[in-house]
Amino acid sequence: MNDGSHTASLRTPSHQPPALTAPLPAIATITGTVARHRQPPRLRLYRPPWLLGLILTAQAVLSLRLIPATGAYGDEGLYLWAGHLEWAHWLHGTPTPDFGAYFSGAPAFYPPLGALADSIGGLAGARLLSLALILGATLLLHRVTGRLFGPMAALCAVMMFAGAGATQFLAAFATYDALAIFLLAAATCLAVEASLCRHFAARAALVVASAAALAGADAAKYVAILFDPVVIAIATAAFWRGRRSLPTGIMAGAALTAVFATIAGLAFAAAPMSYLTGITFTTLSRQHGAFPMRDILLVAAGWSGIIVLLAITGLVPVIAASRPGTRALGIAFAAGPLLVPAAAAHAHLFTSMFKHLAYGEWFGAVPAGYALASLIHAVPPVKTRAAARITSIIGTGGALVGAALAGNQYVNMGPDFRLALPAVQAAAAHAAHPVIASDDVDIAQYYAYHDIPGARILAIGPDPHWARANPAQVPRYGRESGLAAYRPAIRHGDLTAVVLSGFHLWGLPDKAVRADLAASRCYRLAASIPYTKDKQRFDYQVWVRR
Repeated sequence: MNDGSHTASLRTPSHQPPALTAPLPAIATITGTVARHRQPPRLRLYRPPWLLGLILTAQAVLSLRLIPATGAYGDEGLYLWAGHLEWAHWLHGTPTPDFGAYFSGAPAFYPPLGALADSIGGLAGARLLSLALILGATLLLHRVTGRLFGPMAALCAVMMFAGAGATQFLAAFATYDALAIFLLAAATCLAVEASLCRHFAARAALVVASAAALAGADAAKYVAILFDPVVIAIATAAFWRGRRSLPTGIMAGAALTAVFATIAGLAFAAAPMSYLTGITFTTLSRQHGAFPMRDILLVAAGWSGIIVLLAITGLVPVIAASRPGTRALGIAFAAGPLLVPAAAAHAHLFTSMFKHLAYGEWFGAVPAGYALASLIHAVPPVKTRAAARITSIIGTGGALVGAALAGNQYVNMGPDFRLALPAVQAAAAHAAHPVIASDDVDIAQYYAYHDIPGARILAIGPDPHWARANPAQVPRYGRESGLAAYRPAIRHGDLTAVVLSGFHLWGLPDKAVRADLAASRCYRLAASIPYTKDKQRFDYQVWVRR
């Protein structure tokens, strides 16, 4: 039956009589088909269902190439070893050091999870856990951006976040950060879903779940506290936009804050008092450095400038929107990537800034994706392919730059203890009670746990705060302790092996320790392995008892 739908699709010019402009249905169908081919629909051509899978695959490959590249680094060794001790404490009552006094996250949260993955798949298993968490955060980013700004903006946002250097790095790094980013992403996604939910009971449950995820992110890594106001602001703006009512948005933000404060307060009350020391020491009252603020901001711009620039660019079409709630959403998301550089510049420190940039980049990817999607939508339909190609070039270029940054950061984290492990194992095999001294005690502890069971690890010159939290690892010889105890221990041959990486986190006299070992008749140089860090040459030395 002909209902006139074909002829209705053609527009009749006003200066022509209707009788002259009523083509046959067949001609109208052909004309409409030709028009559709000349003006390709944007979403159907550039939003295929496999594109998200392709981006996630590329993200996984970029991080997988880093996983087997090196042995455990200091933070990885420390957290995984602490996780194994936590399991031993829970299952067998084994005493543990006071990790809470100097950890930058709750010792009972991520470390046992990472240690479980380490027990199943070794260091690679723990790093694969981080990869899975970062991929999960990427999927949540796609969900959030798609719900707020459309499917094309979601694909562009995922492309930018997946290609960021800090994202690739943390996906191959077995630390707190991947879990904290995933929980921040989950808290944001749950808040956005709550703003779009029609049923009050489900909406309330989603708000409670969002608050719990936000508290979990803070527990996983204390630096996530910096992004709590961002998540609350996003929830407020999302309810404002979804309900078209500012008071509703304020009430939702207040409810999220109240539930979050309740959960965080209960968790903090149940935690040991040393956690407060750890939060203060690592996050709230961190010692300031001496780097110029300008240098820190320039380095941050080089590491995450693409996302920041696109996020600010994305504010232009967002602010031009008619709904005030949408404007508030864009501003809240765009503020995310600015927080870490601002905090680092305030502290005059580069420490951990590269890793922490990924937290803000997750939020900044939302307006950045909207900016790229706006470029595709803004051009005429005949130029849509060209705009899509430009967007793909921007994403690919960002991913290549990110891959270079991640690889450079990864190989410059420090020496590979696996190079020294054979010599240390050979020396420990001839000792009834091996005592191994190392200037990087965290890595030595991790490998000793796996490969030299029963070995006692001593730290050469830890800082006083670390020494108070780990008294069993501070060397003592008579009345001497710390670094002063090493000279009589070396002179009498009381150490099974001494591992020196050539550089020290606390600026210790490495040359003095090496000179004492060379002058002693009790030790010989078993291995000297050259390596490069920050374009400087060092020697990884292993001295063993004769």
